[in-house]
Amino acid sequence: MSEATKYAGRRVNAYAFFEPIYDPELLKSLQQNDFGKGSWDFSQQKGPCRFVFNGDDLKKDYAKIDDITFLECDFFGVQGKAITFKKCKFEKCDFRGDFTNVKFSNCTFDTSSLSLVKFHNCQFRDCKFVNIGVSGNETQIILSDITNPAEFLKAASTNLRHLPEGTTEEYQLLRLEQTKATLARVILSNQSTEGSDLSYYDAVKASTLYGTRSRGVATKLKLPRFDDQEGREKRAAMVELRVHVASFLTQVSTSCEFLILQVAGLANAWGRSIFRVISIGVFLVLIAGWLRSKFLCNPFMESLVDAAEVFLLFGYTKHSVPQDVLHTDALNLGTAFLGLCWFAVAAATIVNRVTKVRG
Repeated sequence: MSEATKYAGRRVNAYAFFEPIYDPELLKSLQQNDFGKGSWDFSQQKGPCRFVFNGDDLKKDYAKIDDITFLECDFFGVQGKAITFKKCKFEKCDFRGDFTNVKFSNCTFDTSSLSLVKFHNCQFRDCKFVNIGVSGNETQIILSDITNPAEFLKAASTNLRHLPEGTTEEYQLLRLEQTKATLARVILSNQSTEGSDLSYYDAVKASTLYGTRSRGVATKLKLPRFDDQEGREKRAAMVELRVHVASFLTQVSTSCEFLILQVAGLANAWGRSIFRVISIGVFLVLIAGWLRSKFLCNPFMESLVDAAEVFLLFGYTKHSVPQDVLHTDALNLGTAFLGLCWFAVAAATIVNRVTKVRG
């Protein structure tokens, strides 16, 4: 892109209305030389604004760029050269093309687009993400490490200020949830071989929760639209009712599944903490023992041993007899159920940690 060419990027492209950087009003204020050719020499500038940085223009095989704030800049792919951005801020920037062996350390991406970019063997270490644009199909992350994948996905956003006619905010937000779920699976696949255990289990959490949520979103997107009179006349009321009832039931089941996964994930720190799940088991046994001593009027230590036997399931038949009163049965059943749930989480966590299996 030369200095004499008017800017025609995604900021003013009507087909990219979903981008956080999209701003059709910007076209009115742009001049022919507003976006100039950017120089990779930052010794004389700390805050470049409206420049286009092309990886092919970088003459050195390695470059380290420290503490630079890029405002409304475009970055085109970097291949065959290693670049490290440290403590840089990218505000309203657009990344496009292939980026290979690029490291971002303690950088901030604020209202920037990563929708048409391919990261290969790149690193995002302790970066901060705010209102970033991503694409489930076009954002490619290959053999790359993101140390905080959940924060990365949470920051994914869409532009709701300039929606085309016929597109609602609700629809756009539902599509964003599906994009997050798709990208979460991609990131989890990467973290299976790249990065630390901490970032891997963070990716497990994000992929599980966004995947569960997206199934509920999919049912909403399939709902027929009854916005116009002709559409309402063509569709029978019973069909509409059946579709909405089915959608409601799917939403309820998805919400329950989401809650169960949240609780199970918190119990073992999404698979990375054996100590936490063991501590929770001990705490549950103590609570069960206290309840037994209170309601059955037995000594606390005796009640604690009984609760442990029921909780670990090998003493349920011993302590559950036909003559038991209702509250005794309730205590035994509740303790056994919690023990079964705890065992399912604990066993999977221990096996996963001992075998060091990812994915």
